[in-house]
Amino acid sequence: MTGADLRAAAALHASELPEGFLAQLGPRFLRQYLATFLDTPGGVAVVVDDEHGDLVGFLVGSTRDGHHRAALRGHAGVLVLSALRSLAVRPVVLLQLLRTRAGSYLRALGRTSRGSPSEPTRQRRVRTAVLLNVAVSPQARGRGAGASLVRGFEAAARADGCGRAVLISFGDKAFYEHLGWDRVSARRNSRGQDVVAYRRSL
Repeated sequence: MTGADLRAAAALHASELPEGFLAQLGPRFLRQYLATFLDTPGGVAVVVDDEHGDLVGFLVGSTRDGHHRAALRGHAGVLVLSALRSLAVRPVVLLQLLRTRAGSYLRALGRTSRGSPSEPTRQRRVRTAVLLNVAVSPQARGRGAGASLVRGFEAAARADGCGRAVLISFGDKAFYEHLGWDRVSARRNSRGQDVVAYRRSL
């Protein structure tokens, strides 16, 4: 993914992943969010284009512990300003944020200010890559675009020394099991959505 892909990727994120909180903040915020994966260590951002050169799929994830903290340090001002603009015109989303996520976000900001764990602590366990978002346009599905994105992420994670990868989805996704991921847990979140965790050894 490059900066030139951000607008199309954000629009695809908004249309194909609408159940996530980030999508509710709108395409402008999503562009800023996706941009954090382009220059933050451990960020993985890949796209698939069709035969005309139009973006039809994207994936973002991380191969490093502390990616979110590093992204916040490098992009906090832009992300916060963009989020505030979005929330100002979306009061329902703001109330939902205050009710369900404000506490966890404040705790995350506190951890960011304290810094990340020391390197020896991270080296004692298997490094884990996290697949965060993947989307493929409806007209491109069934042609291998999604599998190509996931395989690209797995290759990047292996190349960066990760021994496993994890992801969280809304609902069961047979697509990941077909690609060799294991369904490891499921729970119901505060909004009544089924949240399913998958894992894959690399």
